[in-house]
Amino acid sequence: MPEALSAVHAGAPFADPLHVAALHDLIVLHYVRSYHYRRVHIDAFARARVGLVGQLVRKYPAQLGREALRETGLPSGADLLARLDRHRGLRSLSKQTIADWRALAHRISPQQWALPDPNPTTPARPA
Repeated sequence: MPEALSAVHAGAPFADPLHVAALHDLIVLHYVRSYHYRRVHIDAFARARVGLVGQLVRKYPAQLGREALRETGLPSGADLLARLDRHRGLRSLSKQTIADWRALAHRISPQQWALPDPNPTTPARPA
């Protein structure tokens, strides 16, 4: 075994078939003995992930709700703006400069929610 490990450190682990066999046996033995620890690691990671998601949902509910609306495209148009005004947590987000809610509503449903004309003209008065 020491010769096989020396071959690994020398950068030639596959030069001798006896070294290859010894290293193969070491890897198999390591896997068999470590199988339980692999399951422990996977379970710990899954628990940590669930806990982190819960913390994020509690800490950033309005931002996550906004992203869900943006990603799904639902609701759209005037309904989007009405929902923003009705929902206390999202109401403050509708005034932020990061998201232009009217432009977002227009992108989702241009027919339903037209953008204001940037160069309005005064209509002629009837004579």
